[in-house]
Amino acid sequence: MHLPDSFKTSYSRFSSYPRNLIDTGYYHSTLETYREQLEEDAGGLFIDNSQVAITDLPVWDVIIPTGGPDVLDKWHVRDEADLKDFLSDESTLAAATGAAYTGELATRPDPKCRYIFPFPLHSKASLCMTKSMLCRLFSYYQVMPTYLDFLTTFGQESRQRDLRYSGFRGKTRLSPLPRPETVAVDLGRSGRHIQMCYNLKSVKCITPPKTAMMVMQWSRRPVALYHHFDVVEGNALWVITSGSRYFRDRLEDTVGLPGRPEDRDYSTMPAAFRSTFAVHALAAHWAKEGWPAYIQWLEDVIEESTCDAIYGARGELIEKKYTPDNIQNVQYYEDRTNETIMILESNIDVLTALSKYYEDLLTDNDFPLRQSCRDITIDFARQIQDAIHDTKMQASRAKLVVRIASDRKALIQSHLTTQATVKMEFMTSIAQRDAIMVRIITFITLVYLPATFVSTFFSTDIVKYQDQNTFGHSYYMSSYSKLALERWVEITLPLTLVTVVVAWQFFKREKRRLSLPI
Repeated sequence: MHLPDSFKTSYSRFSSYPRNLIDTGYYHSTLETYREQLEEDAGGLFIDNSQVAITDLPVWDVIIPTGGPDVLDKWHVRDEADLKDFLSDESTLAAATGAAYTGELATRPDPKCRYIFPFPLHSKASLCMTKSMLCRLFSYYQVMPTYLDFLTTFGQESRQRDLRYSGFRGKTRLSPLPRPETVAVDLGRSGRHIQMCYNLKSVKCITPPKTAMMVMQWSRRPVALYHHFDVVEGNALWVITSGSRYFRDRLEDTVGLPGRPEDRDYSTMPAAFRSTFAVHALAAHWAKEGWPAYIQWLEDVIEESTCDAIYGARGELIEKKYTPDNIQNVQYYEDRTNETIMILESNIDVLTALSKYYEDLLTDNDFPLRQSCRDITIDFARQIQDAIHDTKMQASRAKLVVRIASDRKALIQSHLTTQATVKMEFMTSIAQRDAIMVRIITFITLVYLPATFVSTFFSTDIVKYQDQNTFGHSYYMSSYSKLALERWVEITLPLTLVTVVVAWQFFKREKRRLSLPI
């Protein structure tokens, strides 16, 4: 099989992917950044050599012609040797030089349609393949490096915020005179192709159906797709990564035996081009799945968390007592709803870009299928527009939930403020009562202090009790001193009056200093 030297050189240097790609349209520094990012994420994104026992790379080839007991030829690549055999790579590294390869790098042309599924067991797990396998695979098919932007959001448990990232990247090579280094006729690659990659997200409840509403858990389900279609040979390649088997199972129902024959028809160029729309349409439908139920759940839990603020009983004894935890709960659900809006809007942007990409092909004079596939392309664009409309409706609904949550949160805050005000009033009334008691005690002390002082200072008993014993009987006799009482009154009353007057002047001056009314 004749292969261009550019392909041989690129593939033999697969370990340096994506710097080894033939036609990228990116500067060397950008490719180096992608390579460094891939190296940095390798520990969490791929399994290492000690875990090769769990290596699994599912591959489907559409069987041509159809009509047999099955329409998909399924492979499972288990290791690097299996991958080389799958790619029809019969080369070996020359022992003498340690750098050159001997043998054919490829011995079979690309199939009409191939689906490759690098997958993790879930969105937080590593891909079930090694980094070397991915670099070899992507180098063989010259996968555009921007697909790494979406691929590296998998397997990064510490970077789950990256799951919010979405985008669409497309590249078109339709010139009638393609670059010679991109042409590999024996592989079925004409150098004239379209390729794109994008990712979308749906959501799914992961708790049993009868789980209580407040403890239900939901999981975002991202899917990243790369698509390459040769507009001359009619060959299609799909690389699809998702965090579970669900999308793959749905795809099998679409392009497999249960699906419509026209969704796997590659007998003619227009039919092959039309068949690719089935996968895009499935992804668009995936992007709107689960969101209505999820938004309804958010609305319900916010209603459950805040209904007492609106409909709760009123009264000092029966009114609900709110705490900052109530604010935190509403804020948590409001944040999740805002995140939902962001994801839905990113899905809208991706679907809009996908629709526009195919609509632009119809205006490209170099696109050989623009006449024969015009109607089916317009129909596909309408399907995508319907999905966009549905997603916009869900985004609008989520925005309404955010407004409701914000209003309810403000209402709870007002209840908290009211509770704090009532408590402050109660504490103030207690403080006022205590202040009055202190004033009374102070006044009594001021009145009795001079008398106590005089009695103590003069050591004079007004009434003196003396113990008298006569004939063994105990009885009390009292002696009264009128002069002592007169002297005590003469000194005590003026001193008490002076004390009260001085105290009154002191309190009056303090109130004036504090600018308080007397």
